[in-house]
Amino acid sequence: MSDSNLICLGVNHVQAPVELRERVAFTKQKLPDALRQAVEPDVIHEAAILSTCNRIEIYAKGCQEKGPEVLESFLHRFHEIPNRLLSPHLYCLKGYDVLKQLMRVTSSLDSLVLGEPQILGQVKEAYTQAREYGAMGPGLTRVFSQAFLTAKRVRTETDLGKNAVTVAYAAVELAQKVFGDLRGLRGALLGAGEMGKLAAQHFENKGALVEIAGRSSDLVAMLAKVDWLVASTSAEHFLIEPEMLKTAMRLRRYRPLFLIDIAVPRNIDPRIASIDNVYLYNIDDLSQVVAVNLSERQEAAKQAEKIIIEEIDSFSKSILSRKTAPIIQNLQSQSLLVSQQEVNKIKASLKLNAEQESQLEEFARQLTAKLFHEAVKAVKEAADCHPDLKLSSRA
Repeated sequence: MSDSNLICLGVNHVQAPVELRERVAFTKQKLPDALRQAVEPDVIHEAAILSTCNRIEIYAKGCQEKGPEVLESFLHRFHEIPNRLLSPHLYCLKGYDVLKQLMRVTSSLDSLVLGEPQILGQVKEAYTQAREYGAMGPGLTRVFSQAFLTAKRVRTETDLGKNAVTVAYAAVELAQKVFGDLRGLRGALLGAGEMGKLAAQHFENKGALVEIAGRSSDLVAMLAKVDWLVASTSAEHFLIEPEMLKTAMRLRRYRPLFLIDIAVPRNIDPRIASIDNVYLYNIDDLSQVVAVNLSERQEAAKQAEKIIIEEIDSFSKSILSRKTAPIIQNLQSQSLLVSQQEVNKIKASLKLNAEQESQLEEFARQLTAKLFHEAVKAVKEAADCHPDLKLSSRA
């Protein structure tokens, strides 16, 4: 099976709203079973699942003809979502376009916040989980390793990640639009994930007071006393619902309350937005806040795209070398064998002295080397033009 038999089926923040993405998200608890179901011996040989607040992507190695249909069917079946709801939002990539996509994702070129650093860790976690649960093989291992190498180059050779506006910081920007000065305001963080911790740090840097809340906390009492709350747990259901918040708003005498839900699936019931003096935002609402971030990083992004093309070419050449090496080795041994046989025939039919035999062998060696060089060149050119190895992402 060729290294270009790669498939990526996914949905992201561009193609689908958070309401759909949360239905397709894979929790850590369900991921082992999902990876086992995604791999089908006759069609999908290897698989890795990347599930974040902004994207759900399945990277696979297998049959390009049947693979996309099998993966799409798996998504529908696993999440119990009708085809008509999910299929229009899915995108499918094949071959080296998959490698390019993974490189862009890992390098944070395809993120809601251009240059945000969290995505690299999330891709590494997806890779580790696929290996742990037996879904990662040598093909995808090479692809992910190349993507990690590319992301490292982008970080060190460009300014893409310099002073990047993260999703967590965007949450603070939204809060400032609601309250103005955040100094002295009391807030709560629901969830102890990396993104939530970053949000808490940014709020503290603005002078706000931050309290960490667990799922077992008295959320009504907490909502009654804080000015803002950021939710970022991995819960599969709403933790804050309308009736709960109505009670809290009565206790707080309807003082404004800022809520931002950066979890996928969401932690806060969207119906809460209709309650007076409640300002509710989700992950998709942050796109307006980070629009400036995008324009400021366009030049760095162009440099990063060039690095990705260079790395794809490098990867392609390594694959080409690995595939043609056995052919070239066999060609070399056969050439030497035939050459020596013909030299021996001439020696047997002619009476040559030692000097003449030496000249004959040198002539045969040089002729064989020249013919072998042209043959190797032809093999490499033929392999490079083969559709199985062609770089569709160079354009």
